[in-house]
Amino acid sequence: MEIKAADVAKLRQMTGAGMMDCKKALVEANGDYERAKEIIREKGKLVAAKRADRETSEGAVIAKVNGEKAIVIGLGCETDFVAKNAEFQAAQDHRQARCCCWFQQGIRRADCKGCCNAGSFNESGSCFS
Repeated sequence: MEIKAADVAKLRQMTGAGMMDCKKALVEANGDYERAKEIIREKGKLVAAKRADRETSEGAVIAKVNGEKAIVIGLGCETDFVAKNAEFQAAQDHRQARCCCWFQQGIRRADCKGCCNAGSFNESGSCFS
């Protein structure tokens, strides 16, 4: 079966995987997008397992103080390039905002029933005013 560039681009858009990984998955799946997505997912698990022991010596730390309460959140990664990436920083900000919300409300993460998904944030994404 011939795999066209548009097919590869479509799968890449759906999965975020690399072009060659998408092409190989489509070839292996004979053009079936759902099967190709499963192939990519399984390959991703293998890659993640290989990287599990790698050191995460870079990252970001955010500290937030509100009155007498403070919270410090650290998120690690392998390289400084990742730590400077806008998506990584947005993920860090999101985690910080969620933890601040839980902390402010006296909620342990395990007890959270979606307080942060129920509009507890102000426009900046923070629980603090």
